[in-house]
Amino acid sequence: RLKKKEDVKVEKRAILDKYLLGTPYYLVNDTEKFPKGTKVSVKAKDMLNSVIPILIVGVGDDLFCVSPTELSENEPISPIAKTIDHTLLKPNATKEQILTLCEEAKKYHFASVCVNPCNVPICEKELGNTDVKVCTVIGFPLGANAVWVKKAEADLAIQQGAHELDYVLNIGMVKEHNYDYIAKEMESLMECQKNGIQLKVILETCLLTDEEIIEVCKIAKRLGIAFVKTSTGFSTGGAEERVVKLMADTVKGSNTLVKASGGIRTKEDAEKMLKAGASRIGTSNGVTIVQ
Repeated sequence: RLKKKEDVKVEKRAILDKYLLGTPYYLVNDTEKFPKGTKVSVKAKDMLNSVIPILIVGVGDDLFCVSPTELSENEPISPIAKTIDHTLLKPNATKEQILTLCEEAKKYHFASVCVNPCNVPICEKELGNTDVKVCTVIGFPLGANAVWVKKAEADLAIQQGAHELDYVLNIGMVKEHNYDYIAKEMESLMECQKNGIQLKVILETCLLTDEEIIEVCKIAKRLGIAFVKTSTGFSTGGAEERVVKLMADTVKGSNTLVKASGGIRTKEDAEKMLKAGASRIGTSNGVTIVQ
């Protein structure tokens, strides 16, 4: 059902290449069945003389679907965009700022918006029919909540429309090398990772030794956590290339991926993290990065 890029007429392919800046894409005429992992953002609309109703683009295996009519000559889709969690976690964030965040995410086709739990309903309403997911944080930013509190917070966030959960592990337990506790906490939160929900465990790597980072990543790899994440952005440091590579090397060969966050402000910063092994970037500077 998929047509390879080579099968598209040259003049139509040239137009799409201009918009997508080299991002891999596929064209389909069947609007009912799509590859696994594809999320249909809007109803099919016609484009290019009504020949191509739906456009699927992807970065690696992370395919997503957009209506071609959303493409603009002035705003091509950046290959980095679908790796970005467009983030606003400031305690003084207003509804107006959250709405702006959502508009920017739709405009640039970011992977998600990452917001505090109280803002999940707003984002779900604004992004419900788009290719942008709603991500929220759990046990944030200290990770010192009881496990049942984190689980209750996660369950509520899912009920309100969150697709991805970034939870802070109990850092003190890691420093005590109580890895049984860390594993049980992960297992409890893992109950949320079903029906397309993705769980990311935040390590706060600036507070951990390399050995502690490796042990936590091994647990996440064994349990099948979707992502291990470097930082909250609220502690003493953020993502470092060396640490991202360490995490990526540790989870290599599994379905667990790496999210780099904290201090990523430019396109160059993002590219360095992706090259080091990150698959997702958490940043409040997404617009600057993709422009």
